[in-house]
Amino acid sequence: MKEYLISFVVTVYNKELTLRRCLDSILKINGNNYGIVIIDDGSTDGSNNIIDSYNKLYSNIKVYKQKHEGISAIRKNASSYVSSKYMIFVDADDTINEELFFKLSNCINNYEPDIIKFDINEINSNKDKNRYVLKIDKIFNSGRDALLELHNKNIRYGIFGMYCFKSDFYEKIMKEIFYSLDCYEDVANIPKILFLAKKVVIIDYLGYNYYRNKNSITGGYNKKYKLLQFQKAYNSILKFFEDKLDEKDELYLMIKDYYDFHLKRKKEEFEINE
Repeated sequence: MKEYLISFVVTVYNKELTLRRCLDSILKINGNNYGIVIIDDGSTDGSNNIIDSYNKLYSNIKVYKQKHEGISAIRKNASSYVSSKYMIFVDADDTINEELFFKLSNCINNYEPDIIKFDINEINSNKDKNRYVLKIDKIFNSGRDALLELHNKNIRYGIFGMYCFKSDFYEKIMKEIFYSLDCYEDVANIPKILFLAKKVVIIDYLGYNYYRNKNSITGGYNKKYKLLQFQKAYNSILKFFEDKLDEKDELYLMIKDYYDFHLKRKKEEFEINE
């Protein structure tokens, strides 16, 4: 199997309505040093037919089909599917902007970081569409410094699609820290991944289009269950940073305040009181 610079890991579960849009956005890249890894998580709609048709047409597409295990299982084991130096998750609902590959390639060639963060555009949302936009170019020589910067900017960072990960780094830490959930697995794990990175680069480029979808898997869970999942994510994060940092540490206090605020907000959103 050819080793690419970057693999786009496309996660699919019953996405026949958006899958072509997603794949076409990646295939607009004018280059030959990227691969697409499609992981079908037991789809029961027409997604498989679409996957098979693209697989026949493009030599840089690799397909894995499995029984339905959920997104956490895919996140945890994703590096075992790729043969590339770096990897990006792309949900089959979403799209990328075609210059993203070249922006990332330049960053990799210049700095070879563990993580590259870029901005995302939130579509079909009634919320603040700029809440995931940082608009800075900066190099951090520790994940701790990157987390401090993100908290100082009050920028949300809990979506896998806004990161490009070095594959061997990702594989190593997933075995150590990953916490599986049916939803909010990004909330439970991304701060840990960032913290453990030795070098993080943030680039000022809007590279990913995140489509809010009321028919998503998360949207299928009831309010009480989603709150329970968020509470578990909250507990996992605090336990991790309690083990790594002093309780008076600036970063620990920032993370605790951040998650306290969002837990309270989730309770109000779901109209569930203690």
